[in-house]
Parts: sequence; structure tokens; C-alpha cells
Amino acid sequence: MKLAILGSGKMGGTLASLLSRKGYEVMIGSRDAVATEERFSSLPGIQAGSYEQAVEYADTIIIATPWQMTLDILSPLGDMKGKMLIDITNPLSADVSSLVVCSTSSAAEEIAKLKTEAHVVKAFNGINSANLSRPSFSGETVQVFYCGDSEQAKNICSEIIEKLGFAGKDCGALVNARWLETMAMLWIQLAFVEGYGMDFSFKMVQASAA
Repeated sequence: MKLAILGSGKMGGTLASLLSRKGYEVMIGSRDAVATEERFSSLPGIQAGSYEQAVEYADTIIIATPWQMTLDILSPLGDMKGKMLIDITNPLSADVSSLVVCSTSSAAEEIAKLKTEAHVVKAFNGINSANLSRPSFSGETVQVFYCGDSEQAKNICSEIIEKLGFAGKDCGALVNARWLETMAMLWIQLAFVEGYGMDFSFKMVQASAA
């Protein structure tokens, strides 16, 4: 399966490396395709190109650009009819102390407004790049929460999540991205402000039927 990843930073680069090892053919779209090509030249299954080339390469596109740049990057990329956009961004303020989009919207919803012809799924935004290669803590499989309005798109996203060893948790409609992004903000506060460090994740635990 072909995947495109927009953004070659920590999240995008780590996902590209991990997914290529799982058999996906990956193209990373970035501002500097030459530098990206050199950086990943030792890894088979990864190509580099412009944002435009990456969007043309695959129907499933992971958005891993800094939020401040995301809409400006997506806007000129043309028609994305039928494409699936997996948004892993968090709309963080410059000092990472708050969300600049929250409560009445979300990063994922803003992307969906811009690219109405595409199917947007929110996922992976609650996992730090250092933990993408750690699908379990203390023997417990880490959950990746995701949401979206297209069942087909969510099924593809769930498959990617499980390929990486995580357990997917469907959180319903795309509007719930507001709360997934808020959860990510809580994770950041606990990890870096309250001193818990990065070795934890959130998990939904349901009571068994009586």
C-alpha cells in the first residue's frame, strides 16, 4: 500500500521509518526534497518529493506538518477528491502551553473545511514521536484514539494503527477531534509540566458485562 506523509519532522520521519519497515511504500513530502532524500536514503521503501508530488503519489496521506503551517501547505495542493487525510497535528501555541483552536473546532475540522472533498480522520496526535515505536507499556497495549466521519477511511486508519502494534479505539465522528486534541494537551502538561515524563499513555477501560 502506498502512503504519503506531509512533513519530515520527528513525527513524520518516525512514522515513515516505521511504516516502511511494515511493508508500506512511503513518499515524504517536504519543502526540501533533496535533504529529505539524503536523510532517508538508507531506508528502502521511502521516497522524497514536494508536497504536490506526495499528494499525487498516494490516496492515503498523513498530515504531520506543524499546525501553524498546515493550512497554508494544504491550500494550494488542489483537488483531493476521495483522498484520505490522517491528521496527526495538534494546534499548539508557540510556547506549547495551550491550544490555539479548541472547544468550538479542532485542527482536523479546519482541515476538513478546507478540503471538503477529502475524508479526514484524526489519529496519533496523542502519542509523542519517541513513543511511536513503543506500542506497549508494562505489557499493556497502547491505545490510539481516532475519529472521523467516513467509516471506510477509519477502517484504513485502524489498519495502519494495528500494523504498528497499537490498539485502535474508534471515538466516533470527526467533531470529537476537539476532545482528542484536548487530551493531547493534557498529556503534554502531565509529561512536561507535572513531571510524569513520557512513559505513559491514556487508555479506555470498560467494565465487563454483568
